[in-house]
Amino acid sequence: MPAFLPVVDERKAERLPLHLPISYTLLLPNEFLRGTTVTTDLSGSGLQFPVPRMVSPQTVCQVDIRLPTQAEPLSFLGRVAWCRQGKRAHCDVGVALSAFDSYHEGAFAKYCQFIATQLLVKYLR
Repeated sequence: MPAFLPVVDERKAERLPLHLPISYTLLLPNEFLRGTTVTTDLSGSGLQFPVPRMVSPQTVCQVDIRLPTQAEPLSFLGRVAWCRQGKRAHCDVGVALSAFDSYHEGAFAKYCQFIATQLLVKYLR
């Protein structure tokens, strides 16, 4: 019987199961894949959400996310970290956000403040 290797969780940040509205644009070869959906979860370094088909890791993605604490959506650039078949007729995609692209506008700071607040609420209960 072969020995099973332990599962290694390579997450760099804790995920929060939050369902927030987003719009996204994925830069695919010869086309853009655009849509609106809700997040499956968020972390300090990225987010997960469903898309209608498989996409390759490292695909460039623009995400506009609406936080309940902000009047306007926050815009980010990122890259697909992973993509896998979902439970229904969609795929789940994990996007790593780039802090550098939005840092000057303060969007990433607002996003991180929101995540930090959600973590405090979670652990102070």
